[in-house]
Amino acid sequence: MKSCEKDAIVKDGFGAIGRIVSDIAGMCLVSFPNGTEGVSPGGANMHPPGSLIRQAGLNEVSETGVVLGSYRCTPAGDLMQYSFELAGDGTYTLQESAGAYENADRNSINFIGGELDGASGWMNKGVIGLMVPGVGNETRCVVE
Repeated sequence: MKSCEKDAIVKDGFGAIGRIVSDIAGMCLVSFPNGTEGVSPGGANMHPPGSLIRQAGLNEVSETGVVLGSYRCTPAGDLMQYSFELAGDGTYTLQESAGAYENADRNSINFIGGELDGASGWMNKGVIGLMVPGVGNETRCVVE
């Protein structure tokens, strides 16, 4: 990248994916929802623009505000991860299962059918905090 584009999804030199929060004196402040080397999950780090690679496929946002693409999910207190994909037509896929999702506003999402049936939560710029039926704690999902 040549400059810090606020809200762009980028990959750093370690392969961690994050979002540019701001430009501070020519350096990009990047938030890493899943953490990265030397940065705890949800933390941020400074990077020169030239060290970041824009993840073009991850910057697609639907008309309803959903960041489309593949999400990696980590339930709180659990080492098991899983992934699902949100498509622009209001559907999702999780392994061999498929269903639909609704988002009444830019900050919420509800899943209908498939393995995530009944799950709901909040969304913010490629991060989803999801409450899944039968799981006691919030599951954090981050666009890859």
